[in-house]
Amino acid sequence: MKKNIFTQLLIFLILVLSFSCTSLQQDVMISSVDAENIEEFQEIESQVALLDASFCLGEKNSVTTKLTEDTIKQIDILLLESGLEKEAQSRLWALKGIIFFTEGKKIKASECFDFANDLYKGEVFTMILGSRLELVKLTEDEKIASADKKLLLLEKAINDFKEAKYLDAVAKFDEAFISLPSYYHYAYSKLRNKAWELKSINTDSEKTDVNLLQINEITIGQMLMIAQNESDLLYNYNAGKNLSENELYKKINSYGLLNSANEFMQGTFVDTKNKISKNQKINRYMCARFLWNLYNGNKNTKENLSNYSVMFAGQKESPIPDVPINSQDFDAVLGCIELEFMNLTDGINFEGEKSVSGIEFSESLKKVQ
Repeated sequence: MKKNIFTQLLIFLILVLSFSCTSLQQDVMISSVDAENIEEFQEIESQVALLDASFCLGEKNSVTTKLTEDTIKQIDILLLESGLEKEAQSRLWALKGIIFFTEGKKIKASECFDFANDLYKGEVFTMILGSRLELVKLTEDEKIASADKKLLLLEKAINDFKEAKYLDAVAKFDEAFISLPSYYHYAYSKLRNKAWELKSINTDSEKTDVNLLQINEITIGQMLMIAQNESDLLYNYNAGKNLSENELYKKINSYGLLNSANEFMQGTFVDTKNKISKNQKINRYMCARFLWNLYNGNKNTKENLSNYSVMFAGQKESPIPDVPINSQDFDAVLGCIELEFMNLTDGINFEGEKSVSGIEFSESLKKVQ
């Protein structure tokens, strides 16, 4: 009797362990890679994730260029190793193709897809690359490991972001991050957070230009176009017409809304030399200046434009440490802070030299209306 119970218990433990090992095998990100190379594969994947996230955010720069070169070299060296299973080789070719895709080199990316697909059909990164090249549809196969399904979910989140389905994108990013290695969360969290910021965009509006709102560092011309698209605040200046960026810039600049509050109030704003270029990237000072002038111009309260300079005249300390009382944008900054059009970045400082994104400007603009 005791022997029978022991035998049954042993069989039960074997079944449990077998089931656990099967589940673990499905959850391994790179099941076809030996232990010796797995860390290098993970390093490559993490680097490709960083490059891809930068591409999605439009943040390619000298740093990503160097990382691109180094990662491709790393992949090529690994591909020369003997003993790699076809699935692992396929994964490397697909990852290399994704890098080429982010570089805009679609022909090279297509060549990588062909190599990857010939080596092993159904590898998850090959599917992702093929989907981006519009060669295959992004579909889930029952044979795909559960961890790889989360990679497909991550790709769907990216697609939702591109299609301006921001709430759907956020939900998919959050679900994917739970199961994927932490380097995916690190790489794509900025894109996820951008989707969260953009979730309030009214994509039903014919005038809304989502591409403008996604820009991380907008120019003066882009700022004016957002103001025209997202509000009626420029009606007194464009008479309700949809002007081109160049026409709108000339009109707004001629009225002095891009100049300091004091110049706008006194009418000494003729910019004959076009010192303020429409292609100049705006910072928080310029944003405050434009919003403050626009607000008082529409309210017909130009006499209030320099209230704060008068109020703090003769005082040595500014209520905002990094905005001196003698700053030409002192009134604009204090006005925008008091009326909550803008905020202090850390609750103390304004950080006026920081750039402004499209969505940040749009959010401030809504508060002016």
